[in-house]
Amino acid sequence: MTEPPTSQASPSPIIPTQVAPSHVATLLCDPSFPALADRHLSRAREVLEAAQDPVWLDKGIAADIAFAPAAAIDCRARAEKLRDAIADAQIDVIVQPLEGRRKKLLFIEMDKVLLGQNTLAEIAAVIGCAPQLAEINAKVAKGEIDYAAGLRDVFAFLQGRGTECLSQVLGKKMVMIPGARVLVETMRANGGTAALATLGFSCFAGPVADKSGITEIVANRLILENNKIAALAEPVLDPAGKQADLQRLMAAQALPASAVLAVAHDLTDLALLKDVGMGIAFRAEPAVATAAHVRIDRGDLSALLYLQGYRREDFVTEARRPLDASDWQRKYGAYEKAHERTRF
Repeated sequence: MTEPPTSQASPSPIIPTQVAPSHVATLLCDPSFPALADRHLSRAREVLEAAQDPVWLDKGIAADIAFAPAAAIDCRARAEKLRDAIADAQIDVIVQPLEGRRKKLLFIEMDKVLLGQNTLAEIAAVIGCAPQLAEINAKVAKGEIDYAAGLRDVFAFLQGRGTECLSQVLGKKMVMIPGARVLVETMRANGGTAALATLGFSCFAGPVADKSGITEIVANRLILENNKIAALAEPVLDPAGKQADLQRLMAAQALPASAVLAVAHDLTDLALLKDVGMGIAFRAEPAVATAAHVRIDRGDLSALLYLQGYRREDFVTEARRPLDASDWQRKYGAYEKAHERTRF
């Protein structure tokens, strides 16, 4: 009599182990023109290893895709690869490790970052010295003179002039980049601090810092007497001095470089951007955008919150009146008030 075949248990299916993500790609755009779509996120996922489902930080504006590369990666190179895959110039891409993503100190430039303008260029235009400023800037860029000498040469065109040329720029020319106040207030609410650091003048930095909610200012200073520009305060703050002030702030707060987020536009700040945990080239010159850790070409200053993983509902907002001439002239008509608030 034939025995029935012995039944054998079916082998258990092999369930792949979920790899924990170590990095995140953040895609974002200009909040005033929501252009980020699911198709962009799908294209990004195709070139990321072990990518998780995208998470919207702000629908149509910013999203995260966490992923797990099999080996060490160049975050900047990976971001550029994603930009090419997405093939949409309206979208900014940032790639970074998940660990230490949120920063404790924001060190941010005034000209072309908090403000849409360069204050020295605006003053030169008002007093009719734009060609001379361009010539001085060219000498600094070529290394023929250092920054401090260049600023003293610029001051030579200002000395003895009435302060109305400053008032004209301060009251009528300045436009702030959107997102500044919410950036500062949100980081502060989450245990961070912020400093405005500029090679420009404190008579502009004071009002800009006030509008942004920043209390720490690093800037050059004009000495004003009898409604005239009398002198340039020494020592002149140059790029090396700016880096020294950053080190001072880090030491005071016992912060490592990895906890610092620095934002700039000009080539003079390139060394500083490379010395911090995240150096951001904000709508920057090509040489700066190419070399910095991160480039933001389209987003406004709220992009600095998205790249730290904040969702739109996490933003701390405060209703503020926009900049206008009457407000600035009323509050800062005596430029010394701005100087008194400057910390060196």
